Amino acid sequence: MLLGQGEMKERSKERIGNEGKEYDDGGSKPQPPVARKQQRSTRNVRGRGREGGGRGRMPVHYVVLPALLFGGVAIVVYFGEMWWAGPGVNKPLPLPRAVSETWRNDSVYLTRLWGTYRSNVYFGIRPRVPRSLLAGIMWYSNDGSGRMEIRHSCQHGDDLRQYGWIRHDGTSYGQQRIVDHEMMLETEFLTMANTSLGETWSARIRGKPLSQRPILTSLIVYLFNEGKGEMAYRTSGGQRSLEEVYGHTPEFRQFRLYLPRKTVADDAHHSYLAARVASPTHLDSFFKSVMVVEEGPRTWPPLPSLPGEITPDDGGPLKPNLVAYQ
Repeated sequence: MLLGQGEMKERSKERIGNEGKEYDDGGSKPQPPVARKQQRSTRNVRGRGREGGGRGRMPVHYVVLPALLFGGVAIVVYFGEMWWAGPGVNKPLPLPRAVSETWRNDSVYLTRLWGTYRSNVYFGIRPRVPRSLLAGIMWYSNDGSGRMEIRHSCQHGDDLRQYGWIRHDGTSYGQQRIVDHEMMLETEFLTMANTSLGETWSARIRGKPLSQRPILTSLIVYLFNEGKGEMAYRTSGGQRSLEEVYGHTPEFRQFRLYLPRKTVADDAHHSYLAARVASPTHLDSFFKSVMVVEEGPRTWPPLPSLPGEITPDDGGPLKPNLVAYQ
């Protein structure tokens, strides 16, 4: 139907006037323009709050308190399980022991009783018996500068050119080469199954200078008893040179360590040490702390030497568990 211009104007006025009234067809009431504008403005404010950290942001304590509560519960559960499982963790494994209680009667075990089982030192010997006798060597060079860097335990800071076993059969023989900055050491280890306890052992240490300038090198051989028993020693050469170390332990009953003199230079400087030490863990530091400076042979500079017997602080008799020869 076509409407005239006048009728269209009248109907437009009537529609504008009736925006706030109810309609007959649906009964829905449209909001006034002002209310719609306010609603859009509220939505915009809420949106900015969520994005920009306004009123829509969750309080910090709503996150921190549950996290602390969860962490505390986890710690309690962890230590509770450790306490509950303690007896099970400490229970020995149902496997054969590495050291048999009847090892003295085991001929196969006795053939491998002694060996180079101290992998943490450059050269060390011990039996496959816990808390027993230990033997080893350490050395240092004296160039007159006053520095004394003892080589004993395998340290990356020693910066050795080479060390390791050239050959080793794992049972009775081994040969090692150690190349330091000023000298080269060759060690040989040999066992012989000819005693009531299965075997004896012998070690030979040879040195060769690598520098053209004269360097005085000191070699220390020591024997340490980590367990029970007694140890004694015998000296010679004006009480400066150590001849042998002997004693007894529950494992070996009688033991004896010989130190031959025919392979030592005539003008070598001798000294020894007898002391009681709690642990063999830091022997190199202990030796360094107790050494005294003495006059060297011929034109050599003063030498750090072993002090002999170190008596107990309480004044009681010395019962050494460490005897060393330089």
